[in-house]
Amino acid sequence: QTLEAFKPDLIHIATPDGLGIGALKWAKKHGVPVVSSYHTHFLSYVDYYKLFLGPVKWPFKKMMQWFYPQCERTYVPTQSMIDELAREQIHGHMKIWARGIDTDSFNPKKRDMPWRRSVGIADDELVVSFVSRLVWEKELRTYIDSVSALKKKFPKLRAMVVGDGPAKKEAQKLLPNGIFTGFCAGEDLSRAYASSDIFLFPSFTETFGNVTLEAMASGLPCLVANAIGSRSLVVDGKNGFLAHPGNVPEFISKLQEMVADTKLRAQMAEESRSMAMSYQWSAINQALIQDYYHVLDEYAQKHKLKNG
Repeated sequence: QTLEAFKPDLIHIATPDGLGIGALKWAKKHGVPVVSSYHTHFLSYVDYYKLFLGPVKWPFKKMMQWFYPQCERTYVPTQSMIDELAREQIHGHMKIWARGIDTDSFNPKKRDMPWRRSVGIADDELVVSFVSRLVWEKELRTYIDSVSALKKKFPKLRAMVVGDGPAKKEAQKLLPNGIFTGFCAGEDLSRAYASSDIFLFPSFTETFGNVTLEAMASGLPCLVANAIGSRSLVVDGKNGFLAHPGNVPEFISKLQEMVADTKLRAQMAEESRSMAMSYQWSAINQALIQDYYHVLDEYAQKHKLKNG
């Protein structure tokens, strides 16, 4: 009833769940073009929890193979994600819609030395941050193991975990000297990023990696998993390093290189900020709106030809 009252020209479905499938059926019935976006790599979550979710992978994949080709567009954040979907035999009219960043909000100028001191960070300490919902599938343990191993060699290294979630209590036990800020948003989040020195994010379930882009805009060198989302943002050796997912010794080795080389960190930090500037929301969303108009024109032309 709400859709019929609103009379949309186009429907953008975010997720192929019950609501999304219902919207697709309504659109088909009423002759309204549909686009979708793929912003969570659902199949990687199924693989991570394969002991419990393994049996649902095949039917879920089949549903995705049925759903996305029916959309006029499927907006995907990176080419690597498009390639991954093709490997899973999930097809459709795929088009890149990158994520954006507010480069004023996430900015190296937000660095706050008094705040660092207030949470117990000495001026000469090096802060390695992790920003995410605190769940184990974000590879939180790889972060903990990597920082813990290097702290023995570099006592001035500090771990700062930004976020909340069910893994927080156990993570605090594993990182007794770590700083846990809890959930942060707005200025608090911007300050936490900019007050760090290195961003370490080993997760490999992201389709894009918004937190990595936020860290880059905040002027941080980034050490991330060589996985679908992150490798579209971090160029190995330029604005950070890539390490194989779950390979703790490799993460430790790359992190040590960053910690030990002040000049390298400064160069990578500068590159991160520079690269983030090309992801400003205004340009990205204007391109999306423009493509909506292309979809409407194509859909009208297609149905004109179909109806003779």
